[in-house]
Amino acid sequence: MHTHTLFIEKIISGGLGLGHLPDGLVVMIPDVLPEEEVTCRLHTKKKGYALADLVQVVVPSPHRIKPTCPVADQCGGCDLQHADYDLQLQIKGSILTDHLLSARIIQNNEVTNVIQPPIASPQTFGYRQRIRMRVEHGRPGFLQVHSKTMVAVNHCPLARPEINEFLATIHNKTVLPEILRKCLELEILFNQADGGVVLLLHLAAKPRAADIKTAELIPKQLPMVQTVFLKHPDQHQMGPFGASDPYQMGLNFPAHQEGRLPEYSLHFEPGGFCQVNLEQNRNMINQLLTWSSSTPPRRVLDLFCGMGNFSIPMAYVADRVVGMDLQRSSIRSARRNAETLGLTNCNFERISAEDGIREVTCTGQQFDLLLLDPPRRGCKEIIQEIKSLGRPPIIMISCDPATLTRDLAGILPLGYRLNKAGLVDMFPQTHHLETMVQLLPHEPNLNHQTYDNPPQGSLGKVSV
Repeated sequence: MHTHTLFIEKIISGGLGLGHLPDGLVVMIPDVLPEEEVTCRLHTKKKGYALADLVQVVVPSPHRIKPTCPVADQCGGCDLQHADYDLQLQIKGSILTDHLLSARIIQNNEVTNVIQPPIASPQTFGYRQRIRMRVEHGRPGFLQVHSKTMVAVNHCPLARPEINEFLATIHNKTVLPEILRKCLELEILFNQADGGVVLLLHLAAKPRAADIKTAELIPKQLPMVQTVFLKHPDQHQMGPFGASDPYQMGLNFPAHQEGRLPEYSLHFEPGGFCQVNLEQNRNMINQLLTWSSSTPPRRVLDLFCGMGNFSIPMAYVADRVVGMDLQRSSIRSARRNAETLGLTNCNFERISAEDGIREVTCTGQQFDLLLLDPPRRGCKEIIQEIKSLGRPPIIMISCDPATLTRDLAGILPLGYRLNKAGLVDMFPQTHHLETMVQLLPHEPNLNHQTYDNPPQGSLGKVSV
């Protein structure tokens, strides 16, 4: 098949390199870096652009390095291991900026003032406290890029050392291989509270008595495994097996360097949400405290509060915090955390974000800081409800720049301006990026453009 020579202009969402053929056709290609000259082979043509495979790097970037992982070219988990870390931060910062500019959230002359320096990850490998793996024929692994084919692995450079220590023992003479043959997926979670691991086994069929007996034996045969949970789509999560306390997972937070927070710990149930990069999570909380310190909030509303990751630290500096989340286990954990820490100014309620805003509006509650940490799909459903809160400052966390810009395009016309936006590199070696933004109220601008179908960022506008 015919090959083409391309100059890679930039990396866009999804970790793909963008270039143009002589006729102007946009080409997207993986495993490349900005300003490289490469040869590629087209494999899929779509409306306005084409996808291609890399054939050869003709002129490599000075930032190109050899990937640490021996299966990095097969596994679909990491798509930036071939770039040094400084370039990874530049790439992600450019992706964020491109999204904000192409969605007209900010103008070119605002970039310097709005975009904050990135928060680099203290660890670029060995940072993940949780991994989820496909299991086939009793062997765990990860899917190949754009494929349903699994790459079996017994070591992941992104995972914490404790997780890799466990992976190395999977095929020892224990009962674990027996139950893995019945699994579709395996989750391994590092418990910072005592250094062990917790297993969530996703079974293909409903657990039977023999499976429960096996789950009970695993922690006895593998001391590094604290407890085991069994999951099946048609049943509630079963466990813990090997321990009596369902609140297995713990996070430790040192005293804040500026004396704003004491040392504290949070606990949550396995299966509940927690950031995968614990050190970056602390940095994100520190940034939250810094951004909100210029006018310290007295009353904080935390939608999508989870187990209290942001609510609890804010309770140390605010008069009152209300947290809302729809997940039962998260609210149970948040309430338990507040009670354990003796925080009486927290109230956690199991309710959707949309219904929660309506409830506080109907009861006349007022807040001077709104926290939003929605899932990847964003918070489109609550945007029109936000205007009923009286325009408090907003700090929002997002793991998807496309849904972030879509949501910002809906929030800004309510009388807000984007004051700060900053990359928090939660996921080194991958194209994924976490963003924190600060929105401050201002008088509505009648000339501000609103969007029925807002732009989807630089991937949706590939010609930029």
